[in-house]
Amino acid sequence: SSHLFAMDRHRGEPLWTYTGGAIINSTITIGGEEIFFLESRNPEAISASTGRLTPETLTDLRLVCLDLKNGQRSWERVHDFSACQFMTYMTYSNDTLVVAGADKQKHYHTFAFSTRSVPNEQPDQPANAIGAGSLLWEESHEAGKNHHSGHLQHPVVIGDTYYSDQRAFSLRDGKLLRTDLPERRGCGTMSAALNSIFYRHYYHGQWDLQTNQRTQFEGLRSGCWLGMIPAGGLLLAPEASAGCSCENAIQTSVGYVPKHLDPISFLPPTQKL
Repeated sequence: SSHLFAMDRHRGEPLWTYTGGAIINSTITIGGEEIFFLESRNPEAISASTGRLTPETLTDLRLVCLDLKNGQRSWERVHDFSACQFMTYMTYSNDTLVVAGADKQKHYHTFAFSTRSVPNEQPDQPANAIGAGSLLWEESHEAGKNHHSGHLQHPVVIGDTYYSDQRAFSLRDGKLLRTDLPERRGCGTMSAALNSIFYRHYYHGQWDLQTNQRTQFEGLRSGCWLGMIPAGGLLLAPEASAGCSCENAIQTSVGYVPKHLDPISFLPPTQKL
């Protein structure tokens, strides 16, 4: 995108407009009172007549942070993200911004940055050794699955743990915590709630992080992207598999309710008997 703008949601009036480089839409991320994204300052990318740009054009990349209220640039950082060739995602949690992407050899590349200045307690280092936009850690590994878009998995963050591909890392320091995330056979990517990760294997799947139990809902499968959405105490799974060549017994939208709750309580008053 060439511009980023904000509007007052009550009055519908424009609040601010930001114009800088060519913004990579898949990286636009809001955290706290700030908005983050990657943009290319390459003049060829900025003046391009189309938004479909190659990695060779998206050069001179900057990690940019804007104040969400006024659109003013709070800080920016120059970093080499050239390894992110197939896709580039950004995730925010707990004052940490994570950029992830994959190269043409199907290797994941992850870069974590601090969004706040953090005092350093080491006596031989400056008090603010870790400034806003500072690199905290980086990691690279071969994709755990080299088919069905295994190198395009979108990461999720739960608490202080960053889940990507089939690995889990400590969000703040990048320590590898586990390599046994559930196998995801098809094209679907992960989604998460506080205590569970949802994914597609053959069918709808759930990984309970507290018990480590993995459950599959036979006969139903999600679509080829984000097909299972945990929200408001429900798990929503809209039908998105009918256009796929994979055969499945049931093609329908489903809403799951926790067993200890009454499903009727989630219906609007006009639909209750």
